Amino acid sequence: MRLSSLVRPGFRLLSGDDRTAFGFTASGGDGCVSLLSNIAPDTCRIIFSNLRLGRLQSARQLQERLGPLEACLSKDVPAALKHALCLLGLMQPNTRLPIMELDDADKARVARALASVSDEGLIGTREGVMSFSHGRTSVEPLQ
Repeated sequence: MRLSSLVRPGFRLLSGDDRTAFGFTASGGDGCVSLLSNIAPDTCRIIFSNLRLGRLQSARQLQERLGPLEACLSKDVPAALKHALCLLGLMQPNTRLPIMELDDADKARVARALASVSDEGLIGTREGVMSFSHGRTSVEPLQ
């Protein structure tokens, strides 16, 4: 990455977009300020670790599996992220102007995207794999 030679040692170059994070990090960037990492932190960490270790195919496969959720969350930032975190029981979806709450169709879209990622076991915590179904969240212990 050409820019890295122009900044002082220790300065970190981060992507601000999950869509560009893979290519940016694979090209020498240091990481990403990520929406997805709020929902699937362990999966994002594994993607980043695989990139650092040169395991591009493994990282790409995981990144592609998160693609539909990323597209959904990035459509209405931060309201979609807040709603997803609410569905997981991690926060309230409260917004204040100028941010508007999602309409019912967008809430349903977020719920579907979250459920699809959850069904694949990509939403994990230290305690176990988080699952989301019909508005309920549960954590299944790691074995």
